[in-house]
Parts: sequence; structure tokens; C-alpha cells
Amino acid sequence: MDVKELIDALDEVLRLKRVPRSGWLYYGVQPVESVADHSFGVAFLTLLLAELLKREGAELDEARALKIALLHEIGEAKIGDLHLESRDYIGEEPIREGEKRAVSDILDKAGLPELIDLWLEFEDRSTPEGRLVRAADKLELLLQAYIYEKHGYGNLERIFREKRTRKNFEGFKIIEKIIEEIDSLRRK
Repeated sequence: MDVKELIDALDEVLRLKRVPRSGWLYYGVQPVESVADHSFGVAFLTLLLAELLKREGAELDEARALKIALLHEIGEAKIGDLHLESRDYIGEEPIREGEKRAVSDILDKAGLPELIDLWLEFEDRSTPEGRLVRAADKLELLLQAYIYEKHGYGNLERIFREKRTRKNFEGFKIIEKIIEEIDSLRRK
């Protein structure tokens, strides 16, 4: 193992603590959470949801899901966080390819290139754990939007109406219930 390369990889990943979630800036929220803040929220939601789903009989590998949650945004350390408007203009495929190259580069430096398969499970939603983390990613976004609105930030309606924000919940009744409750709270 090349320790210098490992340190370089850690330096890049820890940059996520300074990368703002650009969508919130686009909608006028200040101060704004970082990508690392979001990633923590997704990891914590993944843990909670995995536990609740297992109680209901779901077969999930929690450790695998948590690894996926921790990896799901590391590409943004190199390409930044792109909000919905940017994605509309650039297109999802070029973004995915750029992010995949960034993730691969970071993991290669860390001496763990095989972890790219976990990131791909998130991207492709190819395993129950990948689907769970994808759902937790979207749920965290909706929860954060609700919290920002609760603290006085308006103009976030598009986040709640956006179809891309409201997909990937199929098969997760607990998440659907949480979203129904968020919607109910927003109407009050």
C-alpha cells in the first residue's frame, strides 16, 4: 500500500466537508449544508431504515448498505455537487461517467479499487442495499427541504414536486409513510 496515495485519497474525500450542496444555494438557502453533511444524513437514515426493514422481515446486509451510503457521493469531491437545473442541461449520462471516473480515481489512490462495485450498486440500484441507499438519499433530500422550509426558507416547492426526487421508494412502505407525513406537515 502506498501511504502517500492513501493520504491523497483521504484529502480528496474530506474535501466533501467544504463542498456545498449546490441545489440549496440555487434556491437561496444560506448557510447551506455540505455534501459531507448530506452523506452523514444518508448513512444515518440507511442505518435506521435497515433496522426497521429487518424488523419487518427484509433481508438486508446492513454493513454493505452502510458502505454504499458512505461511498455514494465521493465522486463529488472531484466534480462538485450539481443541482437539478445543471443536470437538466448537462444530462445524466455525462455526469454519471464523470462521477464514475472520479470515484474510480479516488478508490484507486486509496488502494481499494474493488469498492467501485458498491458505488455501482447505488447508481444501478442493482441490489436491495443499493436500492435502500438510493431511497435514503432521496428521503434525506426531502427531509432537509422540509427542515429548511420550517426554518423560513421558501421557494423549495420544486424539490417536492420534482419526479426525480420522488422516485426509488418502491417496496419501502416505511419511507412512503415518512414522505406522506412530511407532505402532511407541509400542508399545515
